[in-house]
Amino acid sequence: MRERSAREREERILSAQSVIQEMLNQGVTISQNEVARRTGFSVGFVNKHLRYEIEQAQKRQKESVQKPRTARNIDALENELEKLKASNKRLQTILNEQRRMNKELLAQAAQVVGLEDEVKLLRTVIKDLKASSPTAQEKAANLPVQNLPAHGDNVVPINGKTSKNSKNELKSQQLNFIQQVESDLSSLNIKFNETFNKLIKSKPEYVVINAIEALKEAINEGTKIDDSSKWLYAAIKKESVPNKIPNKIPKPTSNPDTTYYFYQTHSTSTIEEELASREELKGLSSIFSQPND
Repeated sequence: MRERSAREREERILSAQSVIQEMLNQGVTISQNEVARRTGFSVGFVNKHLRYEIEQAQKRQKESVQKPRTARNIDALENELEKLKASNKRLQTILNEQRRMNKELLAQAAQVVGLEDEVKLLRTVIKDLKASSPTAQEKAANLPVQNLPAHGDNVVPINGKTSKNSKNELKSQQLNFIQQVESDLSSLNIKFNETFNKLIKSKPEYVVINAIEALKEAINEGTKIDDSSKWLYAAIKKESVPNKIPNKIPKPTSNPDTTYYFYQTHSTSTIEEELASREELKGLSSIFSQPND
């Protein structure tokens, strides 16, 4: 039992001596309390069995302070320098990454500033448009009656109201125009029935006049026309115009791009087939076979 205790004590002393030597190498100030803390032994054990070793180590530390640096101290400093270099390299990498992120944030900030400028500009434009809108509406409302669009354009005044005199004048103009169209159709041996009446009322006057002139032009040029009624109906529906527009035909004031220059000479089809689909021609045949309403 005593032998085992003695053996354990020797092992603990050897372990403590190794700790003291390591503290000397690291330049750590040696004391009984510090040795006890690092070894985990009690201060009493250290004081009883390691007092001599601690005193010798303290003496060596005092001597090393007074003497020039030894090669061992230089090696320790070199190791510390390498560690500092590695740490500096790592910090430099982090710094570069932060700089890259800052550059991206600056670019995003510049883009946001540009968008804010565009928003300000758009707000200014909208404000100007709102300011000029009442003036434009007032000018449009004060236009004379003769400048109003023809019947069929589906346009109402800016204020949404129409005077009684204007309505009566429009009805009178429409009635006179229908009478004129009825006279033109009669000269072309075409019956003016309810089908034509509804179609003419749904189109602007210039469209109807263009279609009638186109039919006259086709007849004068000797174009083969099987049924003038169907031909004219299709021409009005497609808003066709003659090749040579007479001076008396009023020019359209809206949607000029929707007109069709309809008359072309083809050897394989008639004018009716160019202006109307097969289904429309079948419907026209049944419509114009009915008696005049």
